[in-house]
Amino acid sequence: MLIGVEEQVPAPRLFGVDMREAHRTIAQSPGVPSAVVIPRAYELDDLTFGIVWALISLDDALLADDHALDQRRRELRAYEQLPHSAVDHHAAAELTSAARMWLGSSFCARHILRNLASPECLPVFWTREHTGEEACSWLLFRHKYSYLKRITR
Repeated sequence: MLIGVEEQVPAPRLFGVDMREAHRTIAQSPGVPSAVVIPRAYELDDLTFGIVWALISLDDALLADDHALDQRRRELRAYEQLPHSAVDHHAAAELTSAARMWLGSSFCARHILRNLASPECLPVFWTREHTGEEACSWLLFRHKYSYLKRITR
């Protein structure tokens, strides 16, 4: 993320843009010094800052378990062939809570998508991500977004 600062009294205002967008802007003018214009709509207010902080914190926790998480995900693939979940929380006890949350959420999303070929009526799902810290996965896990796109069809 590229951060721009607009110095004001009494407090500076911060604006942010994805580095990929900044690189595209700079690449369009090779050899020419160019400024990256960050739209005012990209102001990092308290809410945006909180979301970015949550994303970075979650990403750090997942990266801390990256190898173990990948290994555990591979080991649990055999369970994906079963018609009902048979995995308990001890299967990933050594992972951080963030990694266990991601692993369980990803496993459940794939299970639902595999078994939702042609429902006869509007399906009703129960997930643990209704409230509290569990609900952050709807904002921060890419597989949740993919899952929502597929079930809305």
